[in-house]
Amino acid sequence: MSGIIIIFTMEVNSCLQEWTAILKQKDAGKRLHAWRMVQMKFDLRCMMLWLPVACCISCSSPEQKLVSWGDMTPPVPLNARMEDGQTFAITFDEPVEAREDSFSVEPPVIKASALAQKAKVRIRLDPKPSPGQDITIQGDVADVCGNMTRVQFQTKGKNDHPALVLLNEVQTGKNSSKTAPHRDYIECVVVRSGNLGGVTLRWTSSTKTVTYSFPACEVEEGEVIVVHAAPEGIPEERDETGADRTLSGGIDASPGGRDFWTSAGGIPDATGVIAVYEKEDGQPVDGLFYADIGRAGPVEGGKIEAAVQELVDAGCWPAAGQVLWEHALRWKPSTARPLQRMVADQKGPQAWADGDVQSQTPGEILVWNTGKTSSTH
Repeated sequence: MSGIIIIFTMEVNSCLQEWTAILKQKDAGKRLHAWRMVQMKFDLRCMMLWLPVACCISCSSPEQKLVSWGDMTPPVPLNARMEDGQTFAITFDEPVEAREDSFSVEPPVIKASALAQKAKVRIRLDPKPSPGQDITIQGDVADVCGNMTRVQFQTKGKNDHPALVLLNEVQTGKNSSKTAPHRDYIECVVVRSGNLGGVTLRWTSSTKTVTYSFPACEVEEGEVIVVHAAPEGIPEERDETGADRTLSGGIDASPGGRDFWTSAGGIPDATGVIAVYEKEDGQPVDGLFYADIGRAGPVEGGKIEAAVQELVDAGCWPAAGQVLWEHALRWKPSTARPLQRMVADQKGPQAWADGDVQSQTPGEILVWNTGKTSSTH
């Protein structure tokens, strides 16, 4: 190829010299005729020069054609995901090459080894990430022409046996009691044993959505989980991921339940949506839509309508047609009273009630699947 380029350059220089000589002729007719002759000769030489190259390339593989014509575009990742608990796969828009040690992981205790097969790179993670563990994978790949791409992905350790949890009690704000203080929390009950890693709670107000994903933690059916969403930031507020359920202190911490703490954002005080997911990018498996009793009519646009519609589409909250405020658990907002689930095997406002004053019981199950109907205080 380099020899052909050199010859082509020499031909261009030769024609330039002839064109320069033509421009010096005074007779316009002779000048035009000579110009056409040089142009025809140049075109013929180019055709003869590149014909063998075209024949060779037409018989080459796609990868060889890219090399022959000088591909200048780096590989582009099309998708990336955890294939199993120990393998992360990235698919590119063209065949790529990657050294075994071309990828690294954060945290660095996890080692990565890469294997490229055509347009896919599989990265083996050792040891296996914990369920729901946050990990960052980064590295370099190159196509057959040597064009390099550096990629970085954030993902979570795959949870092969997620626990199923249902909402049970919600404290939507900080109360003013000195003798029985309470702060924002969401209480859940484990209805299927498994690992909490990557199981996600999401609460939505009219202005923002907050997401919390549990760390890895094996739980058994019947356990009570409390997520505290307005911590004070004291050292005693500790996640209880092990066997010791008395590890945590702080307001609303309970020796009977497992306590988890997040500073991601408080729970909507009067009106909001809370959803439970087995994994962060999955469909909701349970939810609660509550609203100030003074609201009525359509829930038009915005974050709350979208969050409610997601619950409706997943069969987690009943609402026929357009979402209305009347579809919600309607209550007179008060930080002195929690929202409590009355019936475990039902969805919608009929399964919930706003509790009595100072009836908060984080970490304990007082009413569950009793068939008691909801009431408004």
